[in-house]
Amino acid sequence: MKRYLYFLIPVVLCACSKNSVRQSVQITELTEPNNASVSVQNSEAEDEVKTVHEEKLSQIDIVSEEEYLALYADTDCSLTKPKMIFVEGNEHLDLSSFEIGETEVTIEQYCTVIGETEFNKEWGKHPIAGINWFEAIMFCNKLSIMNGYEPCYTLNGEKDPSLWKGDLPYYTEADGHVGDISEWNPVRCNFNANGYRLPTKKEWAFAARGGNKSNHTQFSGSDDIDEVGWTEENSKERQQVATKKPNELCIYDMSGNVWEWCWDKMRSDPNDFRRIVKGGGCGTPASYSAISYISSDEPDVQSLYYGFRLCRSIGER
Repeated sequence: MKRYLYFLIPVVLCACSKNSVRQSVQITELTEPNNASVSVQNSEAEDEVKTVHEEKLSQIDIVSEEEYLALYADTDCSLTKPKMIFVEGNEHLDLSSFEIGETEVTIEQYCTVIGETEFNKEWGKHPIAGINWFEAIMFCNKLSIMNGYEPCYTLNGEKDPSLWKGDLPYYTEADGHVGDISEWNPVRCNFNANGYRLPTKKEWAFAARGGNKSNHTQFSGSDDIDEVGWTEENSKERQQVATKKPNELCIYDMSGNVWEWCWDKMRSDPNDFRRIVKGGGCGTPASYSAISYISSDEPDVQSLYYGFRLCRSIGER
């Protein structure tokens, strides 16, 4: 399988240049048929979109923080075992307890896991960007395998991403669409597996709000974006993770820095491949970093404003 690391060197060697990458989240309508389509909505009033590729949990499992610390918590953290934050579930929201990354996946974490050594160490603590949705789920499975966990994602019966056949689809303004999204779209997620995965839209929003400890702020951890996030108003480029105030659960950068890929499709239409991105970023207005703001993009899009955050279902270590 051919790997495309088109944006790896620009991502790790230089800062985001607002004029050099596609401003997908600011585009509400595109007429060119070969461009990646984008949909931006400013409300989460719509119900969670369920995809035909989702294998749901058999039942809601509300693990308490005490049970988590006693039975499931893993404090052995490293570049190949990122620090995770416990999020207690909520029966009223039909949401099981889960773990989510304390920070966005960083450049040094990403490069260490995929075996890439050519990156600027000074940028190591910055969030990885230029990663499309397919690359994010491949990373999740690879990290799961490295740690002896059951991978969550399966493509055509294979859990090992090195066995996923065909060229990795990607989109850039220079190259357009390369590869066939439809060959990679039938990815299934087993939410009962104990491996790493992307959060669902519901999990992302619940964690960003501070879970059951929420103070109901506009942004993740504050009503003042300057306290918690990097946007185009206070930074034109990505910053090191965890340099702003965390939210109520001690999770950093869920508003701002880079947009974060989620598992969910934007629409249930099988011909609409768009996946949800949340959180806003350094290249967009502060209002886009509100927890309620939702956007989406084609899963093959590589943008210097797109990164991701890890999530895990609660289970055996």
